[in-house]
Amino acid sequence: MVARYETGVASPTVRTLRRLLRAANRDLELSTVSPKIAASASPLARTLRAHRAEINSAAERVGARNVRVFGSVARGEDTPESDVDLLADIRDAAARAQQAVDAMERASAGRDDDAEQLAFDALLYRLLVIGEAVRSLPADLLAREPQVPWREISRLRDLLAQNYYRVDPQIIRRTVDAPLRDLQAAARRLLDGPPPGK
Repeated sequence: MVARYETGVASPTVRTLRRLLRAANRDLELSTVSPKIAASASPLARTLRAHRAEINSAAERVGARNVRVFGSVARGEDTPESDVDLLADIRDAAARAQQAVDAMERASAGRDDDAEQLAFDALLYRLLVIGEAVRSLPADLLAREPQVPWREISRLRDLLAQNYYRVDPQIIRRTVDAPLRDLQAAARRLLDGPPPGK
């Protein structure tokens, strides 16, 4: 179960976190602080907050729920080049997904079903991260790498999130192997290239 916490697949309860910390000869101490987000929020974050109701209403009209801001905007560190954060997330998640595929193959060869399932769970999580990041990138940036099947990557994220119970590990593993390498290379090229619009 600890591996699921480490990979972000699951989050421990406070009780479980306290027990894990005790095992490491530590104790959990919780406290509260006044929020400082409003003072340090970027202009974009303030704009999003000001239009929160409109955004949520628009999301509901298309069936979306639980709209969240993430990455540099959520941390108050966004800049005009903040799409770089998403590209770095894609590059890093693709590398981790490839590691999960490799771990699945090793576990399968060793006939370790539990390890194979954990590696598959890690792969699914990374594919969800990639798909979510791709959905947030502007179309003009994606157009700079037209050979990457951006739309299919986004659709795979939807399939995994909404129909996870119908996903076959072997099909996913065979489907993503080469595209992961291509995706890493494309993200690297986009990161190294000039900012969009230049």
